[in-house]
Amino acid sequence: WTSEGGGSPGAPAPPVAEFVTADEELPGGWAPRQDDPSLVQTIGPGTVEGRLRVPRAGDYDVWLRGSFGRDVEVLIDGQSAGTVGDELAQPAEWIALGRESLDAGTHEVALIREGGDLSPGNGDGPRTLGSLVLTPARGPAS
Repeated sequence: WTSEGGGSPGAPAPPVAEFVTADEELPGGWAPRQDDPSLVQTIGPGTVEGRLRVPRAGDYDVWLRGSFGRDVEVLIDGQSAGTVGDELAQPAEWIALGRESLDAGTHEVALIREGGDLSPGNGDGPRTLGSLVLTPARGPAS
């Protein structure tokens, strides 16, 4: 749980699993920020892939930290777990993406930032991408 994001307004409860985007292989033009190495500065489209270990089966709320102009889609085991776009916060904010029912064990994760278009806010700067976390499901599904 990245301490830089743990105290952000709207931060989720302590997670049971975390995919640290900045620790994975990054697309060309993407790099950890100097002021907060837990965040990745995103320039252009790209995909970050890796694994997330879930300690026990259950329902989990899915959260992604960042500042998003163009859409970023989260895939868990090849299935969409949510998409976020047009959520600008500097340097980053936690966004609730939805709820997933997951088995215990290792799951494949992909964070996909598509190419841009001419819509407002869809440009390339400055946007950030942080960790993906799972927290125990609370309340009704979003």
